[in-house]
Amino acid sequence: MTGLNTPLNQHITFGWGRRDHQAISRGGYGLMPHGDARQWLEKNKRAVQWYDNAQDTYLSGAHHFVNLENPENDSQPSVFSHHAVQSWSVLGHLLTPFNASRQKQQWAIQPLTESQLPSGPTVYDAVVEKYNKAVGAMIKYQLASSTLTPLQKEKHSGEMAKHIGAMNHYLADLYMPLHASRWYNWPVAPDKDGKRHPEMMQGIHQFIEQEMFTREELLSVMQQAPKNNALLKLKREQLKPFLLKQIEHSHLMVYQLFDANKTFWKENPDLHQNPQAYKDGLSRIIKPMIEKRMAQAQQGVGSVLHLAWQDASRVVEQYMAMAERQKAVMSHQGATITSNHSENENSSVLGTSPNPFSVN
Repeated sequence: MTGLNTPLNQHITFGWGRRDHQAISRGGYGLMPHGDARQWLEKNKRAVQWYDNAQDTYLSGAHHFVNLENPENDSQPSVFSHHAVQSWSVLGHLLTPFNASRQKQQWAIQPLTESQLPSGPTVYDAVVEKYNKAVGAMIKYQLASSTLTPLQKEKHSGEMAKHIGAMNHYLADLYMPLHASRWYNWPVAPDKDGKRHPEMMQGIHQFIEQEMFTREELLSVMQQAPKNNALLKLKREQLKPFLLKQIEHSHLMVYQLFDANKTFWKENPDLHQNPQAYKDGLSRIIKPMIEKRMAQAQQGVGSVLHLAWQDASRVVEQYMAMAERQKAVMSHQGATITSNHSENENSSVLGTSPNPFSVN
């Protein structure tokens, strides 16, 4: 996690670390059923991963968050107006088990809706936008498989990698608990009589993002995904409610993480001047919660990606059926469909037609 003096468009890592994102995305790919989509992913996973990583490097941090505590804010960058590491006295007052229970009860009665999200770009908006673009690219690619040249097919494959990579990245961020709250960071240990060890000032966000898992642990998380998860049977009209529900879950985990962090600090005074031992112990408490959330993110990535491919396939099937009917009618009338006319028609469908399966 970078400091407040870093321009928002220069974040190198954000939310999940880069290796965490890779474990989530590739674990999600492993849940995909064998078929054309799975084959394409296996062939293009490096390109997709590049576009996944690129979201951190080149795009504003505001697109990675959704700030539920301040729905009246005019824009999402207000998240960053708060000090990167909040005082425990402030957080202890706001992030209590009572507040978490009250929030859970509220959502059980009235689930989160789009109207409750803050204005401005959020990670929710980014997922929906990239989903629509990914479906559009998939439509072009699937049609190109049978109607266009290898060079044209390669062009549409590259476009698909771009939008799938971006969609996967933002979808994973939506599962990151500290991306669903104004209180996205706090020190791993509070100050006590001004005697806190300097390393204990480290923020929980950076701790989870960069230190929680070793490379070998993330590799195991990625490889275990197909064994421990299954694709969710989502329908297009269920996508937005599904995304909002995940934001609810992520937001509630902020309370759980803070409570676990605070309890560990209180119960281990002997570790307050031993940063490495303290962080090792804190990791043992928090890691299972984060690992479970990563597994849920893998399931989300695989399920939404599968839904997008299915949506695109239905559009292609409808177009091909329409083309066959048109061909039959024209044949009956004794008309001849020229090669030039066919190319123009394909160009119109691939280049300018609206996506009938976009999520509005």
